[in-house]
Amino acid sequence: MAENHEEPLTCSMWAAADNLQLCYTALPQLKNYYRYGKWKDCTPLREELFFCWSLRSMPAAAAQAAMRARAEAKDHAKFKQRPSLDVWELRTEPPPNFPPRV
Repeated sequence: MAENHEEPLTCSMWAAADNLQLCYTALPQLKNYYRYGKWKDCTPLREELFFCWSLRSMPAAAAQAAMRARAEAKDHAKFKQRPSLDVWELRTEPPPNFPPRV
């Protein structure tokens, strides 16, 4: 008998609130501004907090289904993002003046 025992998902409001507060602190904001020229967008963390908050009014089975659907949507969105390998160009020969002559 093959039974499907999936581990129940959890959504911690404390962890979501901590992550949201950390996003708005000075160091991550300044680092993002230095690297990308704009302030860090904390909207996904705010949405995560509100999602965890909305689960409190749901029955346990519905909450598990909503968490599974959200996890699958996040995985799907992450899979569709551009990989970092698209940034680099593979060389077939070394660049000119390599190694540099001093």
